[in-house]
Amino acid sequence: MDRFKQIDKIVKLLLIKRERALTEHEQETLNDWVYESEGNHALYNDLMDETKIPRKLDDLVQFDQQKAFREFERVAKQTKVRKLYRNAFKYAAILIPFVIASWLIIQQNREVKETTVATVVGEIGPGTSKAILKLADGSVVDLEVKKDLIVDLDGIVVQNGPKEILYSSQETPQKHEEIQYNEIQIPRGGEYLLILSDSTKVWLNSETSIKYPVAFASNVREVYLQNGEAFFDVKKNKNSPFIVHTSKMAINVLGTSFNIRAYSDEPELTTTLITGKVSIKQLDSDQSSNLLPNQQASLSATGISIKNVDVNKYIAWKNGRILFEDNTLEEIFKDLSRWYDIDVEFKKPASRQLRFSVDVERYENLSQVLDILELTKKADFNIVENTIIIN
Repeated sequence: MDRFKQIDKIVKLLLIKRERALTEHEQETLNDWVYESEGNHALYNDLMDETKIPRKLDDLVQFDQQKAFREFERVAKQTKVRKLYRNAFKYAAILIPFVIASWLIIQQNREVKETTVATVVGEIGPGTSKAILKLADGSVVDLEVKKDLIVDLDGIVVQNGPKEILYSSQETPQKHEEIQYNEIQIPRGGEYLLILSDSTKVWLNSETSIKYPVAFASNVREVYLQNGEAFFDVKKNKNSPFIVHTSKMAINVLGTSFNIRAYSDEPELTTTLITGKVSIKQLDSDQSSNLLPNQQASLSATGISIKNVDVNKYIAWKNGRILFEDNTLEEIFKDLSRWYDIDVEFKKPASRQLRFSVDVERYENLSQVLDILELTKKADFNIVENTIIIN
């Protein structure tokens, strides 16, 4: 029976590999099976060969499943118990390539695939570049509508493009000048790039709010991430440190790149360092820590903890990917609900803790993500209006 479980696991990995890159653990499992025998290796190469899909289709059309199962039953009845599993495995192995071939053919013809409730209710598309800008005088601008916005704020030119808003100035204001603040809010289903007056770039994820000066003072650069997630690529200036304030910590840098996740509805606030060096200070205590590249600081009710991480997982959103590795379904759909602007309903509480790995383009329709999750057969999804119901 263990052998059948292994076959089932390998088949699932082969299917998943058609959709995304395998995790390190998944790839090791598949490699172990591939190099277990020459037959496995040959079967793997055959199934991964796109040019052989038409031949697989011909084989599938001619394949007599009823005859194969009748032969299976005949052998099972005439074989002693100790030989049954061995023969059963032989005939199961005959069926597996055709099962996978069927799936490959379906994948090559997605337009005729009978899948989804999305066929009835329409596709749920990904997020887009959109944001709301609040100016210092209280006026509000919808940046999705005003793509051609160009204003002059006391010598600072603000220019809005298709996906970004740029603040530029030839001069740095003096210390005595009053600093004026703007604020950008990113709604659900949105993202935007903010380029500050010092040329620092800030990528803003869905449901994010940030407050920042129209122009920085000469001795310090301070911004306020009020909620959400942002990736900072800070322009180096040794005479003017860059400080990101959140509700629970302050991150002090000179010139570096890092990601901050600080959603108010999540128990942890994380800072993930990509390049450079940052200092982190917890606001309600004297505890502070330094981060090096490929390290992440997490702030929870128990304080700050630091660990080494694969940073690609935490900045995938900024790089245009949806990437989860062994995350719970609840964690996955918390992010998906923000990006696709959907609501989520779990029919069974236990479903929240099911674990999945996903790696797809961030700008694919939601159905692409659901198809991958459904391949595991751990859960299925129904779409009712703008709500995903998870069974």
